[in-house]
Amino acid sequence: MRPSCLKTAAFPIACVFTVRGRHNTSARSPGTFPAAEVKESNPSSVITTWNRFEYKPRALMVGFIDPNPPKPPERPPPPRRKWWKGMFTNPIQIKRPAQGKYSPKVDERCFTWCSQTARGRTDGQDAWCRSLCIRRVFEHEVRQLTSHFSHDAAHHSRLSTPETSKATTSASENNRKSPELKYPLPPEGQRKLFNFGVDDESDDDGDNSPSSRYPSATTNSNSKGKEKQGREVKYWEEGWYVWMTKNRWAAQEKMDLMMLDLEKQAHWQKVKEQEEHAWTESQSQAQSPDKETDRVGGGETGTTNIFGENGNVESHLAPVPIRHPYPNAAEESFLLRIPTHLSVFPYLSQVFQPTNKVLSIFKQSLDNGDQRDLFMRGWEAAREGVPFRLVKNVVRTCLESFKKGPRDEE
Repeated sequence: MRPSCLKTAAFPIACVFTVRGRHNTSARSPGTFPAAEVKESNPSSVITTWNRFEYKPRALMVGFIDPNPPKPPERPPPPRRKWWKGMFTNPIQIKRPAQGKYSPKVDERCFTWCSQTARGRTDGQDAWCRSLCIRRVFEHEVRQLTSHFSHDAAHHSRLSTPETSKATTSASENNRKSPELKYPLPPEGQRKLFNFGVDDESDDDGDNSPSSRYPSATTNSNSKGKEKQGREVKYWEEGWYVWMTKNRWAAQEKMDLMMLDLEKQAHWQKVKEQEEHAWTESQSQAQSPDKETDRVGGGETGTTNIFGENGNVESHLAPVPIRHPYPNAAEESFLLRIPTHLSVFPYLSQVFQPTNKVLSIFKQSLDNGDQRDLFMRGWEAAREGVPFRLVKNVVRTCLESFKKGPRDEE
């Protein structure tokens, strides 16, 4: 066998082997010669010729099929896991979300939208803003629960045993009987919705202090007699509430209060009352005539040296008018509780009650014969000409009044 090899760019090695007068042209990788050709040729000469050329690993030539392709290693099949093996090691777990104050349920959603005009931006006017919040008050917020169970746990009683369902029912009954936590509503929830600025009778005393507009929690819990005498105090109850405002400061305060519970909100409102009360007293003292006389110095006029000997400002200077600590956002907001049980039939019965009464009277007159007597008397009056005489008199009176004209004022 005499090999003649050619190295080209397309094929790394192209050799022609002459075996018994036949030409076999092929391009092979090392160790891919068939066994028959190796046996009929000289193996040492083939290896010597093969080592003369530089080998670069390339893909096999087109049209060449390896008779003994390498087989990929077989992967062992995954072990079969029987269903009864993990029954005792990994039992079934039922996870229930936390209830009460750690519940992941959403209790409030707020929507705020604002708009501004080019003229308002030029004049520096406030933007037109509206805010809407929907608040859900849960039972644990307004009632002192004695158990971790609540009304929400009743939904899971179907999956529990009878003993557990009885315990849940008894716990819910105890929670209903538990004392209520009286947290008063904010000022926008204390006033009536459709009063159109008309105050109640309790405002006739002229007391416009913050405590009169928003009673604190401690004062209301200890004095129920005063509530009956003055305005009825409204407290937070379990259910849904709607809050709306057109004041952007109120919307900002609402977002800040969303991180506080009802107790902390009541405390914050109490702090606001104290600061507003202090501001009211400072304003009244600044506007009193005695304070003005003392500040002027017995009626003397002229400038006063405001610096002391050391160049510091004297401490006896008149106080600068203090700005109102909080904007009056309650006048532009309202808080309304959505009734939980809204039945239409009681309202319909009240609306149609007069109609029912009229129909009952008409039926009674038909049974008694009053309608028949009325018809007979009208028929007899028509036969005698009484209606025609009445019409004739009315027309005559109208013509006479038209001819005479209007009466003199004298």
